[in-house]
Amino acid sequence: MIAISEQELGQRLKEVTKYPLLVPNNHSQAGWPDRFIQAPNSRIVACELKVVSLVRDHWFNLTELRQTQCAWLAQWQRRGGMGFVLVGINTGTKFVGYATITQSKWSDWLQANCKQYNLDTVSTHYKIASVVEWIDYFIEDKIDA
Repeated sequence: MIAISEQELGQRLKEVTKYPLLVPNNHSQAGWPDRFIQAPNSRIVACELKVVSLVRDHWFNLTELRQTQCAWLAQWQRRGGMGFVLVGINTGTKFVGYATITQSKWSDWLQANCKQYNLDTVSTHYKIASVVEWIDYFIEDKIDA
């Protein structure tokens, strides 16, 4: 499968048909996420989209995640919001899968773009259906908490 772009990743996310998918358009404030997912009881889940290339076969960085986006996600989570980064993973000219990145503490978002992520320690998915299942679990787990 050929490498994907962030735009293609957004198109694939449309397969999240269980929940309405919203595309925010706010140019007045930096850092807004690429998508909002409307969960039950009108809870909103922020979803940032990023495409990365693997380094040394099992590692990737989120250097494309701007500090304003990290700060937005930190502030969102600090105030009780739910959010994650959906990562499309390429290696060279091939698409190899997805990763979903969350942070247990809101302050961890502030360094999210400085860390290295290992495919063995993050939630990885090889089909968009698996991502959809992960989103379902993420939403249900957070709403029940």
